[in-house]
Amino acid sequence: MQALDEMIRVNKNKKRFITLVLEKGRFEKLPINNSDLRIFNDYLEGMKLIGCPIQNEGDYIENLFIKREINLKRHELLLENKNLITDGFIQLWERSFTEQSYKEMMENSMGFYLQFLKRIGWTKQKLITFIEEEYSLQNTIDFYREHLGEELIQSTPIILLEST
Repeated sequence: MQALDEMIRVNKNKKRFITLVLEKGRFEKLPINNSDLRIFNDYLEGMKLIGCPIQNEGDYIENLFIKREINLKRHELLLENKNLITDGFIQLWERSFTEQSYKEMMENSMGFYLQFLKRIGWTKQKLITFIEEEYSLQNTIDFYREHLGEELIQSTPIILLEST
């Protein structure tokens, strides 16, 4: 809320606001990987503990603007990525990474989530161990092999709020 108030304060010329909200509470990834599910649910639990809404985030942000008497146009989008899991898809993963480079990439990309995971007892070492034991390159490739011929689908609803 403070950040929004500061944006409004410095926006003296009443220029347009555009805000993108990723609806993390409605993110879907199929086929379901239990490791994905475990860390994602823990991340959402950590978000809840610091007061971040995990459902209808777009409505929450939109209401913050409305309470400050800023009129908005709302646009809803769906960011969707689909890939057929084929032998070529798996070979691309095998050629693109070593176990170490994959581990480093996962540690870097999951570093953001650690701030929320810490709220429910995760440590950096626990995250590293999780990546090594459950989210390794080999486990990821094995998961893809189990789902050969299926579509890998990731979809995230996005709310775009534009001041009018």
